[in-house]
Amino acid sequence: DGRPAAGERLRLAQRNAKALVDAGVRVAMGTDAGNVGTLHGGSVYRELELLAQAGIEPHQIVQMATWNAAHALQKSPNFGVIRPGTAADLLVLTKNPLEDVNHISSLTTVYRQGQALDRRTLIPRTPEAIVQEQLEAYNRHDLTAFAATFSRDVEVYDLPGPSNPRIRGMDQLRRRYGPLFSRPADQRIRCQVVDRMVEGGFVIDQERCRGLDGGVIRAQATAIYYVEDGQISKVWFAR
Repeated sequence: DGRPAAGERLRLAQRNAKALVDAGVRVAMGTDAGNVGTLHGGSVYRELELLAQAGIEPHQIVQMATWNAAHALQKSPNFGVIRPGTAADLLVLTKNPLEDVNHISSLTTVYRQGQALDRRTLIPRTPEAIVQEQLEAYNRHDLTAFAATFSRDVEVYDLPGPSNPRIRGMDQLRRRYGPLFSRPADQRIRCQVVDRMVEGGFVIDQERCRGLDGGVIRAQATAIYYVEDGQISKVWFAR
């Protein structure tokens, strides 16, 4: 069982990151997205959270993700900071990331070279993208964003189980997941995708869920999502 050793490696990496930042070393945020369970886009939020858990201040993390990252790409970048003469590449948020770096997930609009882009148009609304959006909202414990990925008459089934759905309709979905997302931090879980298959409107995820501390596995399941008309209409969980 490699989990204890993996947990210690993570804590060591966090201590090292904090020591480097405190020493004035320019550190850029990044992930190794592309590995199993480390997905492009969504893994950025987890990285921000891990840096905050390391004791690095929010304003330092924002700088690591913007100006420092720009310097990792170019010697004299003209992006990564809001300043006259630099590229007008901006993210518009509804919450202040200097209060909590998780607020970066409150993204509403992307500006690319001064042109406003609706974030929903940046990634094709494929069944996989919709299911991924659902997973990211689940891991943020954001009930509104989570529910928005499902149809009004969504049905959730257990396999093996009765032919009747365990959850039917948006009201039941919210009643089921609202208390789950409102639990104290030490009782919440975060799920990761171990493997994924996509076939037409079906997205099949093998999921593993742990506590927020990344410790003991609390649940494992295979989830089968069916997406139609841009929303998840049916889900089957095999445990």
